Amino acid sequence: MALPNFFESLRSSPVRGNRSVTLTANGQLVLPAGVMIRRIYFRNRTGNAVTGGIRIGTTAGGTQIVAAQAIAGNAIVSTLPVIENYQAGTQTLFIEAITAWAGAQVDVNVTYEEITTRTEPTSNMIPT
Repeated sequence: MALPNFFESLRSSPVRGNRSVTLTANGQLVLPAGVMIRRIYFRNRTGNAVTGGIRIGTTAGGTQIVAAQAIAGNAIVSTLPVIENYQAGTQTLFIEAITAWAGAQVDVNVTYEEITTRTEPTSNMIPT
């Protein structure tokens, strides 16, 4: 009889996805329940830089996800979140210019993985 692999029950079964929004002023993006942010992409569609950069938080004015990401004119930028933010429920992200949008039009794309754990059936347990 093969012994069950202990780590199989801890393995993540990721379902990957993304959510996007295009902003010219402060806005929000809602992520589904049970996901962890993996990477955030920004694409500035104009030649105008976002003054002071962009912050992303779990509250208005927050910087829990991205503290200050510089977004130059016509730039494409990717960044990792400050923390791998896992939420059991849906999560609203507040995306804000630190100083001003200054006429910039920015696509924000947040990639994530759904986090689940798998439990082995008791019949696969080591006999006593």
